[in-house]
Amino acid sequence: LDSLDESVRASARSGREAGPRARVVRYIQDMIRGGEVLPGQPLPSERVLAQKLGVDRSTVNAAFSMLLEEGAIRSNGGRLRIVNAVNSVESSDGSSFSEWMQDA
Repeated sequence: LDSLDESVRASARSGREAGPRARVVRYIQDMIRGGEVLPGQPLPSERVLAQKLGVDRSTVNAAFSMLLEEGAIRSNGGRLRIVNAVNSVESSDGSSFSEWMQDA
């Protein structure tokens, strides 16, 4: 999670809007941590999350991209984003997915 937080801070420094994207990332992390979406299950669609959180679909897509990069979720090759198994994921800073989720 620290690497995700750093990505959000870097985006803010570079002048891109980081607030809404960071909020979407946190919301998805909370869904995973809270057991609303379990490993192997799909996340809600971009459209559903965008409507629920009051953001553009492009913001949700950017959040998905960050989570894909960190290995927290995977794509099925289409639009479906699936939560990865906790033990099989390592973030770019070398921490495990379970550590990443605890640090959130």
